[in-house]
Amino acid sequence: MDVFRSGEDAHEIQSAARRLDLNLNFQKGKDHADDSLHRYKVFINPSISDVLCTAIAEPLAMGKFVVCVDHPSNEFFNSFPNCLIYKTPEDFVAKVKEALENEPYPLTPEQRYKLSWEAATQRFMEYSDLD
Repeated sequence: MDVFRSGEDAHEIQSAARRLDLNLNFQKGKDHADDSLHRYKVFINPSISDVLCTAIAEPLAMGKFVVCVDHPSNEFFNSFPNCLIYKTPEDFVAKVKEALENEPYPLTPEQRYKLSWEAATQRFMEYSDLD
């Protein structure tokens, strides 16, 4: 399994992986538009501190599975069948296995629209009472 990292915990994570004898191939972080990332079908985001929703929206829009933690910042993505949300470490393992053993569902036109900047702007206008 390839792991792309660039965060402040990268060395600690690599040390833990070695200690646990996990077969992980650590890579430097890459830009989301890097062509080499297109071959992957699963994106895992265990973070509860970054809350970068675009980190989840982009792989979903690309038709990939996303495995992410049950957190208020990820609530919007609950309705997407390719978003596999976990609550416990055991659930995390099950969701990763599910993603690796299956193919992502194609996005419907409605789902694709929900991930667009147009829809995001519309939601912003509605929630902010600016319209």
